Amino acid sequence: MWISYEWLGRHAQFEESPEDLADRLTFLGLNVDEVAPVLAHRLDGVVMARILEVEEIADDLMLCRVDAGSAGRFQVVSGAPNTRPGIYAPLAVPGTELPDGTTIQTRSVQGRQSQGMLCSARELGLDLGTADYLLEVEEARPGAPARSELGLDDWVLDLDLTPNYAVHCQSVLGVAREIRAAGGGPAASPREASNAVDDAPGIRELVSIRVADADLCPRYTATLATEVQVAPSPWWMQRDLIASGIRPINNIVDITNHVMLEYGQPLHAFDLDRVQGSEVVVRRARPGEQIITLDGHKRILEDEDLVIADSIRAIGIAGVMGAQNSEITETTRRVLLESAYFDPRSILRTSKRLGLRTQASLRFEKGRDPQGTAGPTLRALRWIQELGAGQPAAGMIDVYPERIPRRRIRFRPQQANRLLGTDLDEVEMYSYLERFGFDIEGDGDTVQVMVPSWRADVEAEVGLIEEIARLHGYNNIPAAKPLTPVPGYRPPRSEQLTQRMRKFLVGAGFFETVNYSWMSLGMLDRLGAPEGHAHRLAVEVSNPMREEQRHLRTTLLGSLLTVLKRNLARDGKEDGLRLFEVGRIYRSEKLPPEGLLDEVDCVGLVMTGPRRSGFWQGDDPTDLDFYDLKGVVEGIMDVMHIDGWSVAPTESYFLHPGRAAQLIIGGQSVGVFGELHPEAAAELDLPGRTYVAEFEIRRLAEAGDLAPKTRPLPAYPASVRDIAIVIEESVTHVEVEQTIRQAAGDLLDSISLFDVYRGGAVEEGRKSMAYSLTYRAPDRTLTDAEVERSHGRVRDALAKTLEAELRS
Repeated sequence: MWISYEWLGRHAQFEESPEDLADRLTFLGLNVDEVAPVLAHRLDGVVMARILEVEEIADDLMLCRVDAGSAGRFQVVSGAPNTRPGIYAPLAVPGTELPDGTTIQTRSVQGRQSQGMLCSARELGLDLGTADYLLEVEEARPGAPARSELGLDDWVLDLDLTPNYAVHCQSVLGVAREIRAAGGGPAASPREASNAVDDAPGIRELVSIRVADADLCPRYTATLATEVQVAPSPWWMQRDLIASGIRPINNIVDITNHVMLEYGQPLHAFDLDRVQGSEVVVRRARPGEQIITLDGHKRILEDEDLVIADSIRAIGIAGVMGAQNSEITETTRRVLLESAYFDPRSILRTSKRLGLRTQASLRFEKGRDPQGTAGPTLRALRWIQELGAGQPAAGMIDVYPERIPRRRIRFRPQQANRLLGTDLDEVEMYSYLERFGFDIEGDGDTVQVMVPSWRADVEAEVGLIEEIARLHGYNNIPAAKPLTPVPGYRPPRSEQLTQRMRKFLVGAGFFETVNYSWMSLGMLDRLGAPEGHAHRLAVEVSNPMREEQRHLRTTLLGSLLTVLKRNLARDGKEDGLRLFEVGRIYRSEKLPPEGLLDEVDCVGLVMTGPRRSGFWQGDDPTDLDFYDLKGVVEGIMDVMHIDGWSVAPTESYFLHPGRAAQLIIGGQSVGVFGELHPEAAAELDLPGRTYVAEFEIRRLAEAGDLAPKTRPLPAYPASVRDIAIVIEESVTHVEVEQTIRQAAGDLLDSISLFDVYRGGAVEEGRKSMAYSLTYRAPDRTLTDAEVERSHGRVRDALAKTLEAELRS
């Protein structure tokens, strides 16, 4: 939140520089991120001038004679529509350099000499939305520097308010109250109009207010201005708004924004002549009700949304934004000013669902002061009257059927000292609380504290203790070791196993990535996901930041492949890249609310490029292949101590047919891995072959073990036999290995595939596979006869079960 140093000084007494004041506020808990000038440019050579005479020299061109005080008198040509005698405007004399780099020179225009330039706000580096108009002010000293005379030598404090401080410090008066509490002297109260105006029509004669849903709007206050003249607001008000980051619009809108920034209470102005039936109704929206808000967008409402309506239609989304059908225009003559207390949860829910966050909603959703609705609207009414923008109607409508009581909290001074580690006496603590506006009732070891109505953030005793700590000063609280030992943290078993996997992957040359939990269905299109696939059953985000983040992701591969492509394009394609992510995906057989959303933690891998590059022993230009990825999978199984796993062929829309496998543990598939489908790689414009994998971490962790499984070194020698077979191409290594193990029995110690051959003497459609089988008994040395019996069973099983042909 931006706040003007000069504006703050009108409501609080302090002598610090902007930087010192920022330090004091930061120590109070109101963190100031930056202190910056309102206008960065010095504006040397720009002075204030009064236009004395105007002579028309061409269409839309005026020759002005101006008085610039000690700088002299000049004649200047101006094309601004508001050029006229008697006004004060900034003058850039010859030789002046403007913020955009333009150097002003004396020049001839229509045969007349122009000695300088009368400036608009834009030419001074300000955005007022009036680029063609001179920046005119009511009073100024001719010849005085424009920067100081216009109040542009002010400073802006950029406050980064935490949610609790945003409740009561999101305004000039709120920050001034904090400065006063910290010893900055009394805060000045702004003047407000009386709600009784002599000889003026009463507001109740001109409009009626009805609150149909008091649970969402406990209090609604309204005042009325008649004989309204919409015009630009005075320069001092525009300057305050600019310093706060709000662009001036017109006097009515600027007054409501100015009061909001001053009090923290949002106001809204309705054109009463456009309110049908002169009736305002605060009600829930009808399901499907539509409204075009001030930003020109059509909004479709739900019955949980609160609207301000007239007798026929909605004329505003309560606490969020008004509608075009009741906005203030140049023809507005009667203005109804709204100041209300809305349920914070309702405003937050509506603004988030609509993706519509405004200055008003940001304040209402934090909670406003239910007792503070009248003062701001009366303040706005006074400005309308004093600035000649209209006349106040007599009276005020205040619909407040059930007064919201102040919160009462039990407070124990000894508990405050215990939590803070201090030794403050009760009187000092009570003084701190009273300076913040809290009232103390009772005495003794326990008292009751009445919370101010503007402090909705203080809900419990610890909140009161925090207020004491703020005023006492965090830097004045002595540092001490905790009295009780802090227990160590032992991560759960699944987290420890996941961390082991992370370390292994980093050691294997992978880089870990962290991505958003969103995706676009367009990525699934590029990967080739068919209609009806489970990956397409994705939950839609109601207010995505970008189109690419419209759905909760159902796979990690889209994010990983996006990162892979971006890094390959940036860093070059010759070295390749290996990436992994441990993240969450979101799946459901039916989308909510019909079905429940299953949040699944997964690990995803992508790898491409050569096996090795930049190595001191030389590069290995051979590209990675399926078996490199399979080796990584085997490494994961090893570090997580998972036994009884196997690999089987599978099919997946994003994997290459024939180069796709699934990881099976305990008879269940825990994920797939293989080469990315060539069509998907082409859609993503990925160079070379890319290999991907995705596994469910929960199932890996369930099968894993923190303690490695060991067995004693063998006491007896082994006997090794080789066997070569010719089988059909469709038979897999897994099937062969299972057949051998079942036939060999307990004497088989290990099995290793050492050769696969196709072509030559091997018929087409068949392949030769050679295995090395190691036999060993734990309690004796095997005889040749025992080994031969087991090996014979293996030969018979392969021939009978797999129709294998033995090679000699």
